[in-house]
Amino acid sequence: MNLLRFSLLFFSTLLLFSCSKNLNDDTVFTYNDKIVNIEDFEFFQTSTFDDFYFKGVITDSLYVINNFMADDEGIILIEYGDSAYYNPVTIAQTAFKFLNSFTITHDSVYLDLAKLYAQKLIDISIEDSDAILFPYGFNFPLHRYYEVLEADWYSGMSQGQALSLFSKLFILTNDSVYFDHAQKTYNSFYLEINNNSDPWVAVVDSNNYLWIEEYPTLDPNYTLNGFLFAIVGVYDWCKISPQNNNFDMLSALVTTAKYNIERFRVVGDLSVYCLKHQVQSSGYHRIHKEQIDWLYLVTNDEKFLELSTLFSIDN
Repeated sequence: MNLLRFSLLFFSTLLLFSCSKNLNDDTVFTYNDKIVNIEDFEFFQTSTFDDFYFKGVITDSLYVINNFMADDEGIILIEYGDSAYYNPVTIAQTAFKFLNSFTITHDSVYLDLAKLYAQKLIDISIEDSDAILFPYGFNFPLHRYYEVLEADWYSGMSQGQALSLFSKLFILTNDSVYFDHAQKTYNSFYLEINNNSDPWVAVVDSNNYLWIEEYPTLDPNYTLNGFLFAIVGVYDWCKISPQNNNFDMLSALVTTAKYNIERFRVVGDLSVYCLKHQVQSSGYHRIHKEQIDWLYLVTNDEKFLELSTLFSIDN
């Protein structure tokens, strides 16, 4: 793809997205027959260089190519116990590194690598109704000892990052395969908590806030970074499918963030990773801060600026 085509695709998306918003201040969002909390937000398009996943270096891509275990196609494998597995989040995040490198160099080799990784997500996905999900084929001890998620399990974080990846690739290639898989990935956010073995990634809490769960357990964890990554995915989806109901989903999720992020705050200390276990991490505190800054960037809502300041003061 030449630079001119890339620029035209980007700026057409910029124009379309900037003009799209919820229609009024009395927005009501019905989620699976439930009325959930929602505020009306106007969402602003970021530039390529302000994209949440953009990093202005190609070092990450080169490091991936040269330093990780991979299958015969060159797809990263991660060791858990005595075996190696595909990790959907790792696959998506590696593809973002390749897209960064493509943006910087315009070398189609990097775009082809991102497409290869996206195809692996498609290959490992399972379909449920009109949704696709990306299974984790290994048992995962959350926080190493609190509780174990048993294979196959699904994550709202990987659903959000796959949604971002498919949406970005559709903008770059105009290939309907990516739009179709973005649509089906987005549909997974309507798979709500249940008491049987059916996959789910979403929950409406007792205060009528809609969450996307990184670790879907029947006693929800409410993990902040995974939830906010899911919001990024819905934001990216709205770029290629700017329908009012999609923006309503985005607004409902951002409303949850606006009124719940402060629950993760520990005054004068590191924020907690999830509400259930209250584990603290300097690395995730930094990620939380970056995500809050991004929420302010795309909404201009002063609450997120206030939250960013508070999290910065804390640590």
